[in-house]
Amino acid sequence: MPDVDALKRLVERSPKPNGVELLDLSCGNDSSNEPSLWVTFLVDEGLANSNEDVKALNAYRHYVISELLKAAPETWPYIEFKAKRSGELSRRSARTS
Repeated sequence: MPDVDALKRLVERSPKPNGVELLDLSCGNDSSNEPSLWVTFLVDEGLANSNEDVKALNAYRHYVISELLKAAPETWPYIEFKAKRSGELSRRSARTS
């Protein structure tokens, strides 16, 4: 299995669209029993309200997949964007509280 901490650092350092942050990255096997990565991003409420926002999120998804495949070619990355609800703390905010 790949070094999850190194992959998290890789994703955290990536040029994210405004309002997007890494929530979680984990590895394991998918339903086909193939090595996989699950990456979840938290997206500010209302970020995907325009075609430009959706295009930026899709471009970022493809960028992250490409970088993870270079860093851990033995795995397949699954990318998920979750909307941040009003009042929900991000991991970064929770760590500094």
